[in-house]
Amino acid sequence: MKRRKSSSGLTRRDFLKASGAVAGGLALNLMGPGTPFIFAQAKEPIKLGYVDVETGIFAALGKANLAGVRLAEKHINAKGGIMGRPLKIYYEETEAKAQLAADKTQKLILNEGVIAVHGGTNTAEVISSMGVCKRYGVIHHKYEQDARVVCKSMYKLSYRAANTNAEPIRALAIHFGKNLPNIKRWTTLAPDNAWGQDCWEVFVDAAKKYIKDVQILPPVWNPFGAADFTSYISKIKDLNPQGVIGFNWGGDLVTFVKQQKPFGLMKKITFAHYGSVRDVCLATGKDMEPMWVGLTEGYPTLPHVQSFRKIYEKETGGPVPGDWTANCYDSVWILKKAIEKAGSSDPKAIMKAVEGMEFEGAAGWVRIRPESHMPDHKLIYVGYLQPTSGLPYFTPHKTAAIPNDQVCVTDAEAKAFGANFPYTE
Repeated sequence: MKRRKSSSGLTRRDFLKASGAVAGGLALNLMGPGTPFIFAQAKEPIKLGYVDVETGIFAALGKANLAGVRLAEKHINAKGGIMGRPLKIYYEETEAKAQLAADKTQKLILNEGVIAVHGGTNTAEVISSMGVCKRYGVIHHKYEQDARVVCKSMYKLSYRAANTNAEPIRALAIHFGKNLPNIKRWTTLAPDNAWGQDCWEVFVDAAKKYIKDVQILPPVWNPFGAADFTSYISKIKDLNPQGVIGFNWGGDLVTFVKQQKPFGLMKKITFAHYGSVRDVCLATGKDMEPMWVGLTEGYPTLPHVQSFRKIYEKETGGPVPGDWTANCYDSVWILKKAIEKAGSSDPKAIMKAVEGMEFEGAAGWVRIRPESHMPDHKLIYVGYLQPTSGLPYFTPHKTAAIPNDQVCVTDAEAKAFGANFPYTE
């Protein structure tokens, strides 16, 4: 069977070779004896910046992202760097704070001379970091989920490789409408911010479209970083829903899952969540509850991510990578391909090379649309979290794949959310 090759030139076999993997998918130790370290140390490095959270209630997510970035840096440098120049990645901690993300982005640009910045973890950080990159004529890119409102802040040198919140939420609505149609009474538990409000709006619109005779109940909002979910659990009970879709993440979701257990809430009501669950499963441990979840295309237990997972585990000695580790790994390779295609480290030339690019790597296939700089993928996944033999935490089962073109944010929708393309600045 002829293997498909994308315009980026990176096939699945190329990925395995680049990462030092043998045909069976097992990784070699690139830094070990007999493996040449071949980039020229004397040459000026290509500098990239990543801003993400590494402390607090969302630390596990940021650390897993950074692990993917560091592994890509290692693999690329072991194979000669970028255009014969070493790759150097600078990382700054944001504490999940928008202002700090802006300050750290500016530091990376002015002090370190990075040509592109990735991050941060939440939508407010992304918008803040993006504004700084635009001011200084630097690329801002993202291979992690955000609310649709990021579209309004996109500019000529920005692009997304990750879907927004809309795709997994719509996929869940399609799945429930088709496979669990008797769950009709829905509410949400969500943070009372732009992210939570946008997510709930997406679900309401999708549920009305895909779930026959759906009943939309009032939403239950909680403050971001809530320490006590008791009152919000009581509100959910009073509404008497059949289904709850949640949009909290990281430590907030861990707190909710643990605090609802005395009430047995998640045993009485079907619970769904947009995604980002591996870190929650690890932190919650034996207190985790089964739930339906949206999955990133790079989720570590999906079949097409197994080659990367084996490489990651062998080379890092760590557990199964996080929800976005493979995607963040690919984010570095996408820029490498664009820089080499442009033959330049100039941000404008790189961005021109990104427009329309197709790339296939650890997390699968992605295309960056030439006008909107938004991504196309092939499939969006949903799964049912439950205990898994041989693993110390829940992983998705009953996985279903939804064609991306049924759920994606189109260019017209991106414009409706404020994207101003064709971009002039």
